[in-house]
Amino acid sequence: MTTEEHLVRLRGGQQMTLSEKLNLVARLSFPSMMAQISTIIMEYIDSGMVGHLGKDATASIGLVMTSLWLVGGLCTSFISGFTIQTALAIGGKDNRKARSLTFQSFFLVMVIAFLICGVGALLHNRIPVWLGGRPSLQEDAGGYFLIFCLFMPVMCLRQLCNSQLTASGNMKIPGILNTLVCFLDVIFNYFCIYSGGDVHIFGTFLHLPGLGLGVRGAALGSGLSEVAVAGFSLYFLMRKGSVLRLRREEHYRLIYKDIIRAVKISLPMMFERLVMNAAQVVYTMIISPLGNVALAANSFAITTESLCYMPGYGVADAASTLVGQSIGAGRKKTAVSFGRITLAYGMLLQGGLGILMFAISPWMIGILSPDQNVIDQAVAVLRIEALIEAFYGAQIVGSGIFRGAEDTFVPSLMNFFSVWVVRIPLALLFTRVMHLGLMGVWIAMATELFFRGSIFILRFLTGRWMKRHEKWDRQDESAQI
Repeated sequence: MTTEEHLVRLRGGQQMTLSEKLNLVARLSFPSMMAQISTIIMEYIDSGMVGHLGKDATASIGLVMTSLWLVGGLCTSFISGFTIQTALAIGGKDNRKARSLTFQSFFLVMVIAFLICGVGALLHNRIPVWLGGRPSLQEDAGGYFLIFCLFMPVMCLRQLCNSQLTASGNMKIPGILNTLVCFLDVIFNYFCIYSGGDVHIFGTFLHLPGLGLGVRGAALGSGLSEVAVAGFSLYFLMRKGSVLRLRREEHYRLIYKDIIRAVKISLPMMFERLVMNAAQVVYTMIISPLGNVALAANSFAITTESLCYMPGYGVADAASTLVGQSIGAGRKKTAVSFGRITLAYGMLLQGGLGILMFAISPWMIGILSPDQNVIDQAVAVLRIEALIEAFYGAQIVGSGIFRGAEDTFVPSLMNFFSVWVVRIPLALLFTRVMHLGLMGVWIAMATELFFRGSIFILRFLTGRWMKRHEKWDRQDESAQI
């Protein structure tokens, strides 16, 4: 039975066995996980390319990366405000409503993306200064930030199309396209970062040209890969046979109720992204005085750790789709059942990857940098984080489950409290008072992630994330995990 046939059964109210649920979770998670893993592998290669330009080049990107996460996260949150509604509409068999939401999301997300692009471009020279970056890093860091902001609308278009496809239950196409954008990123980065040279291929030397833009070339290469793939994303969303393809005979318009609902869903998520990424910015400001070696080691450690937690986001995507469509179909117990399965799956997967990362971290970091001081610091802090990856997985997948149930406000407050009341004070204590350096920053991070994962597990077990949805179809009362 295909994935779509399983989803049709889910929306149609038919009962599913535990093995069928496990099979559906695996099928929906796998393409997204592979896309996330390929993304990180390509970013890993990307970091290695920049890393061989020297620790200052890596430090300049690390200086502004958290700020880019901040501006990108604001737009991504608004995308979720529509994709959650899309999953609910498809679960309720209201495909015309889902297409209307798709139309409205294009208009409003692009407006927000261009606003973010403009503000980011205006502030690109000031941000490295505000973050406390050393003068030697500010020019490259500002240029990297500017180029990324200019490509922001295209990046948001691709993410919107892929998110809508995911909400409809199509994980395969977004997975392929996410992999493609990363593959192209490496190719474009090579030509944009380096000045070119001779490459030995099959016994002959081939001369490859290059722009030699260094750090700015890394941003330009990423932007060009987004442009190349955004058109494919739009095509697959609008192609014949897609449930979300806009029809000429249907008249679409902006609907106040849908927009307000999207805003209500998105605002807590935007707040969450704001406080989380703002905390990352503060983290960068705490690390900056520790020197360029610490900045570079922190950047490499984050990139390598992503290989552990990015698959969790793939499971979270599947959780949002399955919980959202179950709720849309009026099936409470099925939604809870899928929540339990995905939460356990995400924790086991991420915990296992954390153990693997602990063992091979010296080899992984050694690929990225030839500087032994950078390698030693990165490996030391990375092994601290490896011990609590399962709890980080609980937070990531838990967020996906709660999003599917439109429960975004309380989780955003939980994230705010955990990061700003636990992580930041501990980081300041360990670095400013106890003088533990970069090690102290990552001990604080690991402690906070353990705490945050625990409270997300607790919220799931209490069932309060389902409180919004009080009325259910009685047909689902016999559903079991």
